[in-house]
Amino acid sequence: DKFILRPWAGIHTFKLPGLDVEELCFAPDNETGFISVLKIINKSDKSQEITATLSTKIDMRKSFESIHGRKYKCDFDSIRNANIVSSENTEWKLCYGTGKSKGILTRQTGKEQYVNSLGKEIYIPKNIQVTCEIHKGDEITVPFVFCADDGAGNDAKTCFDKMSLNWSRLYIEKERKYDTLKMEPNNAGKHIGLMTPDENINRAFAFALSDIEYHPNHPSTDEIDIKKLLWNVFGLVELGDFKKAKEILNDILALSEDTIPSKIVPDNMLVFDNEDVNPLFLIMLDKYVKHSGDNNFEKGLRERIITIIRKLKLEDGLVKPVIKVSVLDPHFYDDTRIELQSLWIEALRIYHPSKCRIMSEALDVYFWDNRSKFLKDSLKDDAVKSANALIPIFFDQIREIKRDTVLKKIRQEFVSAHGIRTRGIFDPDFKAGTAHSGGARSFATGIAACSYLKSSDTATGLKLLRILSRQMFNYELGVFEKTINSADGSPLSDLSSYGTSSLFVHAVDSGIFGLSVNMHENEMIVAPRLIDGWMEYERFGKTVGGHVMHVKVDRRHEKFVEIIINFDSRPGLKVNIELPDDISMMEINNVKHEGNKVTIHPGKNNRIWGYLKKE
Repeated sequence: DKFILRPWAGIHTFKLPGLDVEELCFAPDNETGFISVLKIINKSDKSQEITATLSTKIDMRKSFESIHGRKYKCDFDSIRNANIVSSENTEWKLCYGTGKSKGILTRQTGKEQYVNSLGKEIYIPKNIQVTCEIHKGDEITVPFVFCADDGAGNDAKTCFDKMSLNWSRLYIEKERKYDTLKMEPNNAGKHIGLMTPDENINRAFAFALSDIEYHPNHPSTDEIDIKKLLWNVFGLVELGDFKKAKEILNDILALSEDTIPSKIVPDNMLVFDNEDVNPLFLIMLDKYVKHSGDNNFEKGLRERIITIIRKLKLEDGLVKPVIKVSVLDPHFYDDTRIELQSLWIEALRIYHPSKCRIMSEALDVYFWDNRSKFLKDSLKDDAVKSANALIPIFFDQIREIKRDTVLKKIRQEFVSAHGIRTRGIFDPDFKAGTAHSGGARSFATGIAACSYLKSSDTATGLKLLRILSRQMFNYELGVFEKTINSADGSPLSDLSSYGTSSLFVHAVDSGIFGLSVNMHENEMIVAPRLIDGWMEYERFGKTVGGHVMHVKVDRRHEKFVEIIINFDSRPGLKVNIELPDDISMMEINNVKHEGNKVTIHPGKNNRIWGYLKKE
């Protein structure tokens, strides 16, 4: 089983009993579709009848939509051997199938159905099934062609006819064009992205942006998980798509007049079985407001925020929920989970500072284990050491000395070649091949990458980003695997990891470039880290309020570090520059400043020289 990514195509090869199979997937230039070609070789000593079934899930919507209620219709075109899918009240159409392939019988099987989510967004049409006979030593090629209307008058059927008849020539043309070219990240053009010396991180960053923008964690099962939507808001805000982030927040608010539901299940029933969704909503609301500057939106929700916080009950400064919850490790539940305490502390830091102080003190008193110098997972007598200890570190709720001690133990016991283990290697129940007792979780790896990059141990943070970057290409292309065997790297589920794309972008923005935005106060922090081995790196297209900024770090000079901060226009906000401790003086737009911290009112283009201390 092998996957090869080339600039013009992805190639997946695998073996079945007596068969060698190759799947080649590519998108022809200047067409509104893509092609997946199956080549099957009969290696056995007799003829074999082969059956392949194509099952699809359809969600046709505009890019800014989050929930809609359209229905679909599917007709089988027996001439094209294709499904024609249309969406009501739109001109959109999909056409996909095998075309007029010789020696292949194509037909519909199964039944169409809707996944009963809110709005019935996911439509499952009848399957397309192909059957053919392959003689001993022979091979057969089956093209699956997928085309769509592009909204500019190009018909899906016309596209399908051209691509199904000429797919071989179209592939050769694409291969010739890209064979001598370097593959560029598939990001949203040159206006937003990342450039570092690590090409894998650059490409993974681009894929993460695409995942956030175009795959906002819509359900592929029979339920909508609100936490998934909220973590997507986190990424949309980093991306600068404030319109879509606000729409999702409004959609969630419209579901209930009281607290926030955790799931929407079949028959549009609301489920309230995870109490961590309430503080998570408040956290993401604040993140949206601080990045966008949409203070009026928050003001309009004042009564709703008060209602959510009033339902919070504390006992000895701790949340004691009726429902048992977990963020990173849902297998082990307890009503005093550290991650629930941490989420509420962060939410209250924003919306109820006095309760935040009470909970912060309780977290330090009750959850710090002085014997093991680690954070307890819960207050149970048999509490374990788990990756959940990362959550309060992610939110900067642990004092620096304790934080660094915990991060050291995490590095020694939880970091694997495939990500952060859910349990440490010295745990008596540790098993690398189980999701909850030692497997690597990509979401935890993203949380850890952010935490390490904001500490003094940026090397471990960068290592974790590289591990996540490899996932983009080692498993399902362009997504993070949910859980992985921490010993051999084999996937432990067929699910992608929600929220990890958002965390990856956040790790770059806050951890590498030190960007922290607060449009409430009309200010931001720029505190770039000096990454060992990186002489030049830049983040472009970062949206801050109504402006777009570009940050570049240049370390090629012996005596100083050059930081370039450019905006699309004069931003009218305050920027706090915070450089590393080995900077003794700064020169900004020809004005000198002692020390490594300074506040400026930037113009459109700003150049900062940070002079290194003399050894």
